[in-house]
Amino acid sequence: MFLFGPLALLRKVPALIVLGAVVYFVVSGVQVYNASKAAPAVDAIAPAQAIVVVAAPAPGGRPGATFSGRLQETLLLYRAHRAPKVLVSDPASGAAAGAGGVGARWLESQQVPASAVMVLPPGSANSAFESAAALLGQGTHVIVVADALDQLWTAGAASAAGLDPSVAVAVGSEKPFYRELGALATQAAGVAVGRVAGYGTASFAAP
Repeated sequence: MFLFGPLALLRKVPALIVLGAVVYFVVSGVQVYNASKAAPAVDAIAPAQAIVVVAAPAPGGRPGATFSGRLQETLLLYRAHRAPKVLVSDPASGAAAGAGGVGARWLESQQVPASAVMVLPPGSANSAFESAAALLGQGTHVIVVADALDQLWTAGAASAAGLDPSVAVAVGSEKPFYRELGALATQAAGVAVGRVAGYGTASFAAP
């Protein structure tokens, strides 16, 4: 009889752990969604040392819709004198492999001086943030351009790499809630895992 209470409680521990994980996931999802609706205006973003834009697929050597939105926002920021240079990531694999050079050439075609644009070493979004921190210095304030739903993960991953990020939302990346349920779940999981185990283990949610 004495052991019945503790043993019954122990049997509930796995269920409590699962419940806690579900609640944590839901809370992360709400935070991701709320952040996606808080897109700052270009003029409201504090000046920084550099703009970091994460590349996306560029089929046929031209920026796709997602990458185009990020580049357009980058151009607006540069023209508003938010930062003197632009760092473009260059994914090493996947559909966006090699897109960094495409992004750099597009910016140069829009009259951004070549001297102000740099393609980061090939790698993941996480490694791009680490390369930016190594280049600019730990704690450097940067503006990272991300899609609306990616803001929380992007800020967390850039901070984990040693940067001091503000996040600017890519042009046209805000979409109706019902069209983003899958992406919202991915971002919620990425933020939840990133906060606990590190954003390097949550690269599946990278922009």
